[in-house]
Amino acid sequence: GHVACVNALASVGADLNKACKWGYTPLYAAADRGHVACVRALASLGADVNKADNNGKTPLCVVADKGDVDSISVLYRMGANMCAGFDGRSPLEIASEGGHEEAAACIRKCLNRIRGECGHCGCSSKRLYACSVCERVRYCSDECQDHDWGRHKLECVA
Repeated sequence: GHVACVNALASVGADLNKACKWGYTPLYAAADRGHVACVRALASLGADVNKADNNGKTPLCVVADKGDVDSISVLYRMGANMCAGFDGRSPLEIASEGGHEEAAACIRKCLNRIRGECGHCGCSSKRLYACSVCERVRYCSDECQDHDWGRHKLECVA
């Protein structure tokens, strides 16, 4: 991946959601090729993490099919719809059917967080507090948020 190129193109106003004739956006292509740093950079710059190709396949479905745990985590943190499937299958089913158990476990963990678990420790405390910047990740305590900040700050966008 070429994060410097992504940043340079964005700085001159390139359309980060422009798709080719097959519907592949730069973020979709980066996800497909396993360039997680570019996926993170494009999403941080405002690229649509849920934009599907002409066949309806989202970047999350692409990385689930490849078992790319790092990209799954980034897409989740950047607001990807964890339930938007392709060809009648959810991203979880795509990863599981492809034999990508680590990716399937990652998707399950993301789904559990959406349903109300701490973004760091995974507890399902009755009271969770949203990250004050992105409001996407929830934490059960200041300590959990502090412990997770080193990782979360890379993907945290307002």
